[in-house]
Amino acid sequence: MEYPKQVQAVVDFLNEVKSKYDCETEGFITYANGNDGTDFDWVMNERLCEFGYGTPDGVRWAFKCLVYKDGNADIYCYPNGEMQPVETVGKQILTQQSATKLYHIMYKSTDSKHMWNANIDDIKWEV
Repeated sequence: MEYPKQVQAVVDFLNEVKSKYDCETEGFITYANGNDGTDFDWVMNERLCEFGYGTPDGVRWAFKCLVYKDGNADIYCYPNGEMQPVETVGKQILTQQSATKLYHIMYKSTDSKHMWNANIDDIKWEV
């Protein structure tokens, strides 16, 4: 699957951290904008909605990634379905300008189309 480069940065970071754990996931990355939406999280929480891999039963996150306005990202790791993360990994994955571009891509590609909590492979990217 080919993603916009800003989305690819999130995918690469998630896969980098996930590769350190021997655990099963749903096997796809979800963009979880269904609770508040991209606009709310961007304005009120200064970040995007969660990207992540769910547990095999789809009930909880195995790995969730928060991308902030400044381009930093944090991944919270719950490899065995724990209620609290066993590790948090932070990294600068985008510039501030690229993070803003990612916000626009995610809003135009999901929220504006009323697409909620989607597998990112099902998103028709609006760049």
